[in-house]
Amino acid sequence: MLEELPAYERHYNEIIKKAQMANQGTEGLLRIGVLQGQMMTPNFQKVYDMFRKTYPNVGIQLSVDTFRGLKKRLDNQQLDIALTVDFDVKNESVYLYENIDENVGVALVSKIHPLAGKKGLQLSDLKNENIIVVDQMDSEAVRDMMISDCKKAGFVPNLLLASSLDEQMLWIDAGLGIGIINTNSYVAVNPNVCHIEGLTVGVNNFVIAWHRDNVNPATALFSNFAIAYMDKKRTR
Repeated sequence: MLEELPAYERHYNEIIKKAQMANQGTEGLLRIGVLQGQMMTPNFQKVYDMFRKTYPNVGIQLSVDTFRGLKKRLDNQQLDIALTVDFDVKNESVYLYENIDENVGVALVSKIHPLAGKKGLQLSDLKNENIIVVDQMDSEAVRDMMISDCKKAGFVPNLLLASSLDEQMLWIDAGLGIGIINTNSYVAVNPNVCHIEGLTVGVNNFVIAWHRDNVNPATALFSNFAIAYMDKKRTR
């Protein structure tokens, strides 16, 4: 027993250290979901890379999902952090969030669409066109904002409602209509698609969001890390 005690003590101390690290969030698992069809935004990519280097013992799982899917998984504690757009979470008190990058909406069309290459258009010029957005089952905010913007421009839009961002991007690519989508989307760099030059629709923010009842210590560790990074960036 005397011979084994030093090894037992080392093992015990390792267990205590691991428990402390897990409790502090410096060891464990962090599940991050990224909005479907989006590239990592510049600030998020920087925070993600710095966090991995600072806390190498925290395992990170990455996945993609729809607007609705991200929130459902945050609610069910199947996801810890979501990279999404502020308008989809900011009016729901169960979510906390931090602004990460600006999100600029632009009008995109397939190069086979009649409006491809047109310049100097305004939103009112789209009154006779099909406008593709995700439907209310995925995000009520997206559809409602599009209707509101078009009404301010003097018309009621003819909306084509896609079931997801992936489907919206496919329909844009196929020339079925005009998509109002952000410049961070993969479809924005699709060689078969072009921007309607000068037509910008809405500016909001990409955010990291998490459920206020999330109990994973790694969630607080990551969100605080991101907040500190953004605070430092804003004060420069």
